[in-house]
Amino acid sequence: MTGAVELSSSLEDYLEAIAELADSGGKAHCNDIAQRLNVKKPSVTTALQTLMEKGLIDYRPYMPISLTRRGKAVADKIISRHNALRDFFVKILNIDSTQADEAACKMEHAIKEEISGRFIEFVKFMETCPLVGVKWTDRHGYSCVAGDSRDYCRKCVEKCLNSLPPENEANAGRRTMNGLQPRARIKSGGKLKAKAE
Repeated sequence: MTGAVELSSSLEDYLEAIAELADSGGKAHCNDIAQRLNVKKPSVTTALQTLMEKGLIDYRPYMPISLTRRGKAVADKIISRHNALRDFFVKILNIDSTQADEAACKMEHAIKEEISGRFIEFVKFMETCPLVGVKWTDRHGYSCVAGDSRDYCRKCVEKCLNSLPPENEANAGRRTMNGLQPRARIKSGGKLKAKAE
């Protein structure tokens, strides 16, 4: 079997649960899945049969359920989307981890891999951006972790932008907040690139 796998959000939840149970204890059983997802055992059995037909799990009644290689790859992508969203909510928006996890669980099924990849890169960027990081406060929104003024942040951004290799020699030394009005742009692979608007 090759190509993309079409899964409902419910089937994605089952696959994610199997992966997480397997990671935590090495084996996933029907009862564990039912308990984790708060569903009835017949619902689990139906979902497992569907996942097996799609080649994502190895399943036999009364035996531990395991992911196939393909199933593991799909589950890893689902979990990655979930983690990216949760981290964004917790680390960037300062949402309580329980509430963030619930929201991520609902949203992970609708977000495409490219978008979740950008969430991951944005969280990484914000954790180190540009030099000391930012934090969210209910009163002021985003602010510098160092607690400094906007003037300091402007200098910090300029320092960060000027440390980037120039796109071409004509732009070398011209990256300033007021000059080219650069915009930070995250490329795939996690590299930050300044782009003039």
